[in-house]
Amino acid sequence: MSEAGRSRVLVIGGTRGAGLLIARRLYDRGFQVRVLARDPARASAELGPTFEVVTGDLGKADSLRLAVADVNHIIFTAGAPSGRYAPESLLKATDYQGVVDTLQAARQAALQGRFVYLN
Repeated sequence: MSEAGRSRVLVIGGTRGAGLLIARRLYDRGFQVRVLARDPARASAELGPTFEVVTGDLGKADSLRLAVADVNHIIFTAGAPSGRYAPESLLKATDYQGVVDTLQAARQAALQGRFVYLN
């Protein structure tokens, strides 16, 4: 069996933009795809039933533990919206602290695969 068939990939930021494209491409290539979403109903409606959607928020570090559990790789594409004004507090919470908290959760879950950061 190929790596794709055995691997579960968590895509953070997988409900829109590049993250959504990545999630769909991974699924098309045979990966099991888990997506972190603040609004799981909306994410499930957008992605369809073949994607695993877990509730979580980068601003709530405790919500990341479930998301990173039992994944082989993490792709982090979330960030403050580009091309529009974003307050510094949002940038720090998402683009900095969200990454730090996700890395910490991945360490605690003993992630053995790759952590890919796209921003």
